Amino acid sequence: MKKLTALALAVLFSAVASQAQKSIRVFVTTVAPDAGGFVDPDAKQRTDSVKDVKGMLARKLSVVDSADSADVIVAVVGRGGETTGSATSTTDNLGRVHTNPDVGATVHVVLKAGDFTEEIAGHCPPAGLRPWSMAAFDAAFQIEKWTKANEAKLLSMRKPN
Repeated sequence: MKKLTALALAVLFSAVASQAQKSIRVFVTTVAPDAGGFVDPDAKQRTDSVKDVKGMLARKLSVVDSADSADVIVAVVGRGGETTGSATSTTDNLGRVHTNPDVGATVHVVLKAGDFTEEIAGHCPPAGLRPWSMAAFDAAFQIEKWTKANEAKLLSMRKPN
């Protein structure tokens, strides 16, 4: 009976802790550079990453539809391949060795809460499966970790409704 009670309390506290962090409201958007009316070739990539980051954050935080109702604003500012500092060598059919730098997917976001701003880069190693989604997952994980560490401050800064 004591084990059952302890298990029930553990589940209850876990749910309460999860709900407390779920109370942090996050707005995820993208920042479009002024293209002067021309097509921005990177807009679709940023929009895809916004969708990925939103999906990942919705698991533990409350994703909202407007910046005015958010405690934290996350802006996807870009994504691209970045060298990792390592290289891979391959041999072609003629026996020649070719060495190329390893490039991993990276999603760049800016987190803003009040006057505080922080740049975050989510990474996926080279040859990772679904590299852009994994890079977005890494960025979202870092955002979740930051909001959890700063939850009390974020809630204290919240504007009354």
